[in-house]
Amino acid sequence: MEFLVRGATVFDEPGVCLSFEETAEELATNVESLGFDVPTLKPFRASEISDCMAQQPGMLHRRALTVPEPQDISELKAADLASLPADLRAELRQGLISLDVKRISGAIERAASSHAALGATLKEPAGRFAFTEMLRAVETSLETPA
Repeated sequence: MEFLVRGATVFDEPGVCLSFEETAEELATNVESLGFDVPTLKPFRASEISDCMAQQPGMLHRRALTVPEPQDISELKAADLASLPADLRAELRQGLISLDVKRISGAIERAASSHAALGATLKEPAGRFAFTEMLRAVETSLETPA
């Protein structure tokens, strides 16, 4: 990790860290233990990385696992989201746009404190990092009067 951080900060080199065993929180803790600021940790979809790797010239790539396709989150209805306070919907939207997992989780917890069923419904796609689908539902709810 130190190699990646120093390469980026000292030599202005790009770097990518893929971790299949550490959670984002564990990785952040390890980076902080080295005395570095925590880098931006963005969730990913394995199929997108695999597809990108397969397109690189000269790279032999074989997908070793089956990645489930994104599920329809039709149970996440804009009308249900519209029942949340506008500031909470705006906070969730900003978290989704910035891919800020802590901000998204905080907004979901706030929603769950007053609407337990909606909180549970939001946690499911968030757990799969289905942020695009969630953002669509939130944006539609912003167009719906509360």
